[in-house]
Amino acid sequence: MAISRQLAVALWFLVATAVVAPALLASLATAANVSTKVSLVARQPSFLDSVWKHMQSAACRLHRFGSTAGYAYNRLWKSRTHSSGTPDDVASAYIGLIARTNGSEGIMAEQPRLAADASLDSRVSTLATLPLLYRYAFYSAATYCDDGATVEKLTQVKLQEGGTPLPLTGAQIVHWYDEDSMGHYVAVNPAQRAVVLTFRGSNNNRNFMDAADVYEIKPNATLYDAPPGSSLALPPRDAKARVFRGFSRSAERQIETAIRQLHDAHEKHGNYSVVIAGHSLGGAVAQLAALYARIHYRDRLPLDAVYTYGKPIVGNALFEDWSVNVIGPTPFLRFVSSNDVVPHLWYDNNARNNPESRIRQAEGATEIYCPDYDAPNMIVCNGETDPRCSEMQDCTKLTWEHHSEYAGFRATKSVCLLTAFQQS
Repeated sequence: MAISRQLAVALWFLVATAVVAPALLASLATAANVSTKVSLVARQPSFLDSVWKHMQSAACRLHRFGSTAGYAYNRLWKSRTHSSGTPDDVASAYIGLIARTNGSEGIMAEQPRLAADASLDSRVSTLATLPLLYRYAFYSAATYCDDGATVEKLTQVKLQEGGTPLPLTGAQIVHWYDEDSMGHYVAVNPAQRAVVLTFRGSNNNRNFMDAADVYEIKPNATLYDAPPGSSLALPPRDAKARVFRGFSRSAERQIETAIRQLHDAHEKHGNYSVVIAGHSLGGAVAQLAALYARIHYRDRLPLDAVYTYGKPIVGNALFEDWSVNVIGPTPFLRFVSSNDVVPHLWYDNNARNNPESRIRQAEGATEIYCPDYDAPNMIVCNGETDPRCSEMQDCTKLTWEHHSEYAGFRATKSVCLLTAFQQS
């Protein structure tokens, strides 16, 4: 893979830091006995408490940075990626996974429609199921295929004699976008009665550079500012809301086109559910696209669900909370795999009397945690302090290794190999 001069310099710095990071991290961890989120003992805050928290936070940030530097070096410099296996390997893994859940009936079932007055808990429990996890993880994985023609072939695939369908089997790809380093597509699936917009994650040098650009900027006034007095407008108290520049750029290059195409497809299939999904960088763009749709289309494009996988933090806490609140009451499901570092990369939630400096995921989004990347189970989390979920895991164990693996399913380009089973 060709590496630009700027990227080479950035990688040199990251790798140099990665060499120092493990030793420094070990020293900090030994001195402070660091874990990601230490249970707080009821006591009066003191100067030592503050120092302790800052040591924990610094050690965690250092580890996350070192882990990312190592990944960037292997992925971009040495072009090391996971082996995709053979078409038979991918098919066997998929069939086995589906057999352990509700079978193909669950994968292809009609997208649940929710009553307008349903509670958020009821909505989440209906939408957060393993078959739906796999469905939209598959949609997300298909964005990594080389071209739209490959994804079209996936819509004609059934596996084995029993005719096990893929989540995309029978769908129509009504829009495919691969321009300016970005990618997304819109699919209409009659069996699932759903119109689905899915954004691609990082797939080239520019994507990785954008994902690493976390300079905080004001939200784009054209894309995200509602009319004055609107209930969707950014409240004055949140005037310091900031979005990361790289994610903002990635969204600006495509979301107007994407949402227009989604709206056009929905107009032709008005009784179908509307879903937005994405993996990694694609999850970040999915969040910003859903925000744009809610502000500019409102009731003309009712969103039924947003599914993101390994979504990074897209801005400071004020922006994260505001954006997800605006997207609501649409359920925003944020899937996190085992020890995936990406959802925590820029995390910094220390209280420093300036809340706008906090960096964390939105409190209004529901985390769905897959504690074992290779086992078909998941946990619907009860807030970020849920001890069963990702926010409470040891930060020194976070890596990129399982960033694309969710409850036994690999959301990678390997799904594209299944075109070998295309049926005429």
